[in-house]
Amino acid sequence: MESRRGEFMIVKGEGDDTYVAQIVDKRRKLLSVLDTVKVRWMYRVNEVEEKVRRQVGNIELLGPELELFFSWHEDSCPIRSVLRVAR
Repeated sequence: MESRRGEFMIVKGEGDDTYVAQIVDKRRKLLSVLDTVKVRWMYRVNEVEEKVRRQVGNIELLGPELELFFSWHEDSCPIRSVLRVAR
């Protein structure tokens, strides 16, 4: 996989869970399955606490399965967990 800053990717979680992350790593190189990449996590409506959703407001334009909350939560993600680049 080639890391491109700003791209979004679908990441495998436990079981059938998948997550969405944006690459914030500044390296642009071909990455092996042993590498990690720095990402910023996005959250689906059902992954956000009710208290936070009330503060933001209940805005549903596309439906809860299609909408994402942007976050500033960053950490490293193993490349072996990446299912695909999101389009």
